[in-house]
Amino acid sequence: MSGLPEDIATQVRQLAEQLHDVLGKQMAGADPAPEAQLLWQAAKLVNTAAGGLDYATGSPADQRFSRWWDVADIGSDIAGTAMQIAAQGLTVEHAAAQAESFGALDAGFTTTIGTATVRLYPKDEESTQTLTVTVDADPLHPLTVTADHGAAPTPRPYTSASLLRVDQAMRRLGQALGGVVDHQDDDTA
Repeated sequence: MSGLPEDIATQVRQLAEQLHDVLGKQMAGADPAPEAQLLWQAAKLVNTAAGGLDYATGSPADQRFSRWWDVADIGSDIAGTAMQIAAQGLTVEHAAAQAESFGALDAGFTTTIGTATVRLYPKDEESTQTLTVTVDADPLHPLTVTADHGAAPTPRPYTSASLLRVDQAMRRLGQALGGVVDHQDDDTA
């Protein structure tokens, strides 16, 4: 179900297991290094992509979807960890400058500034709250959060790591939306 010939999938799973073994001591500590966490996640991704996890319940289509959803989810975790590592030692101002200069390389995506609406579902569902989050890579403009009812949360300062993670997520969103918009060109070709 991984799309790989079984002998290759088996070898890939063995390599992922070896990587887990190598990282075992690092991950057993109270606070493993982000680099070790990233490699651990990469081994999980490789193992999952090679069909190493058991998805025995549901139809074959459901099993396939669950496997590749997990691969995407692990990939997101890897991206978040990589941004945490990239932000080490950076000030918020430097991280913003890095995000802007990296953004200049993208093909027309301006994704360092954006607004998202988030609906919170606390344990008491009667008190759901919709938050509007505005993110600006310019460190002079803080991350702001406004609420639809009750007291608006106080804007909280963000870190270099959180800024880079949000920027990376916004870039991915921009790419996905660009793909949706650009698909009309496929229809005319």
